[in-house]
Parts: sequence; structure tokens; C-alpha cells
Amino acid sequence: DQSVRYLTARYRFGPGEDILEPLEDGLSSRIRFTIELCERREGLFAFLGDPVVNEERVEYIGYRDFFAGVFVWEDEFGGRSTFASPREFLDAFRTLTRYPLPEPPPGSDHERFYIRVRVRINQVELTPPLTLIYLISRSGIYESEWYTVEDR
Repeated sequence: DQSVRYLTARYRFGPGEDILEPLEDGLSSRIRFTIELCERREGLFAFLGDPVVNEERVEYIGYRDFFAGVFVWEDEFGGRSTFASPREFLDAFRTLTRYPLPEPPPGSDHERFYIRVRVRINQVELTPPLTLIYLISRSGIYESEWYTVEDR
């Protein structure tokens, strides 16, 4: 009997309240949660690292709607929420809530698999060709280390 497991992750590195500055200037920000299902490699080839079996990404865009006087949170699936409070917006923008974790292939030894997560934020979301700026400077881009999800 396998039940679905969920992940809730909160972004706690890089900018805090200063992430709101570009939004107040009329720009947007993007946050990406990358979730990977990995299989532990054992034996002679363990030095090659653990292969990624499945990778999924969830992205949110945040911006300020000056006409309505609210902060807007949008996800890639068409979800949209508005917040009058900057604090409530920040909490929603920086949190991935109840995301269903990928499962190992059927019939495999589940003990060999684990989930890891990385978070990346672009404080200012640029559109191509302006993204070429990132070749020169990574300012405003914050990326976490990989974190292993415990209690798999």
C-alpha cells in the first residue's frame, strides 16, 4: 500500500524583504523549486554519483499590480492569488505547499531512492535577449544547495 507523499518547502536564503524592491519598481521576480528523485548508486561505480530518475520543476512569478494596489502571485498552471500585505505575499511566494513527491518505479527497492530539492530565485525576471546579462553578472540570482528530503 503506497500513499502519496507531499513536500512543503520554504525559501529562507538570499534576499528577505529586499525582494520587494524590484516589485515596487514595476518589475517581476521568479522562484523555481527543482525536485529530483535520485537512486543511490552502490558498488564499483558509486564514484560516478547518483543518477536522477525524475526531475520536476515548479515556478512562481511575483509582481506588483499598481492599479489594484496588490501583490500578485502566479504559478505556471494558471493559479493566481493577490495579497494586500507584502508579508503575506512573501510567505506565499517563497513556499511550495503540498507538492506530490515523485515515486520510484514500480517493483524497485524503494530504500535505494531519495528526494532532493533546490530553490533558485531571480530577484528580477528578465526576458530574452536581456538574459544575456547573466553571462556577465549573476547579481540578483540566489540558488540554494541541494537538500535531501528526510523520512522518505
